[in-house]
Amino acid sequence: EPVLVVEAVSMASGNLRFEGSVVIKGDVASGMSVQADGDIEVGGVVELATLEAGGSIAVRGGIIGAQAGRKESTAPVLVRAKLNVEAGYAQNAHIEAGDCIVIDDTAVQCELVAANHILIGRKKRGCLIGGRHQATLSVSAKEIGSAQRIATVFDIGINPAMHKRMLDLAKSRDAKETQLLEVSKLLALAQLQ
Repeated sequence: EPVLVVEAVSMASGNLRFEGSVVIKGDVASGMSVQADGDIEVGGVVELATLEAGGSIAVRGGIIGAQAGRKESTAPVLVRAKLNVEAGYAQNAHIEAGDCIVIDDTAVQCELVAANHILIGRKKRGCLIGGRHQATLSVSAKEIGSAQRIATVFDIGINPAMHKRMLDLAKSRDAKETQLLEVSKLLALAQLQ
């Protein structure tokens, strides 16, 4: 599999789309996008950027999304891998993995969606504070929640992909029921005339 190695992803390099794996020695700057058919490895920090991999994603630094109430970026910040996502820490990030999500230190106000496991604190503190987290098999952290009573929500035992499909089908059903109701009203009106 071909591997593309770059120093950093910024306005100078532009967005990346590569049919293979991508190794980024430094950071991925705000507003940038990296897509790879293979793995993505980042030596620094991913800030307000989108990463999508056909394999796994490893971020040695952290993944930082937009803080609530601030308008740094209008583009959605997303890290999505078909296999695993590993990061040093995550803050205000949306991370999806086809298998497992592993965060070495802390995850604060994130949305973590893993098909199997979420593990927080493999090497350091292990705090999972705030946000919404979905995993089919397990969510593991050394400390969950905070003394400040920040809402931390879990959906465990539900396959995230199947749950999303179920919600999409329910939404489609509701739209069709509304359309059917409108048609029946028009038919009733036509019969009166």
